[in-house]
Amino acid sequence: MDEPNIKTLNELLKGEHMAIQSYESVMPYLSENTRKEISSIVRDHKKHALEISDRITQLGGMPVESTGMAGMMSQMKLRAEGMVQDEKNMLMKLYDGEDQGIAAAEKVAEGDLDNTSMEMVKKILNTDHDHLKKLQQLIN
Repeated sequence: MDEPNIKTLNELLKGEHMAIQSYESVMPYLSENTRKEISSIVRDHKKHALEISDRITQLGGMPVESTGMAGMMSQMKLRAEGMVQDEKNMLMKLYDGEDQGIAAAEKVAEGDLDNTSMEMVKKILNTDHDHLKKLQQLIN
């Protein structure tokens, strides 16, 4: 078992779960067109979570399936704010969350990752940067 890799990948996996929950928690408050765009971002994050989970399993580890307390609090906050904010403000919060998630993932990825895992993480981060562009377009 490759403990440092698994620990780092599980931290990244928690971030993917947080992203999924954040986007899904505001979906009911978005217009139909915006929901379609956001759905593609959610699909990407679900795909990333699956890829990371598979890699953890390949390394002999057990993937985490929750976001922990921080994720639950973030989701509750977004849902509550969604009830009183307009779509543009919600999109800006999603943008900020995605941006913070990328920064956190980049920091975590500086840890112990083998070459195969690092290549996977780089591809995931490239896709996440594309999410920022898409969110920016939706905001404007």
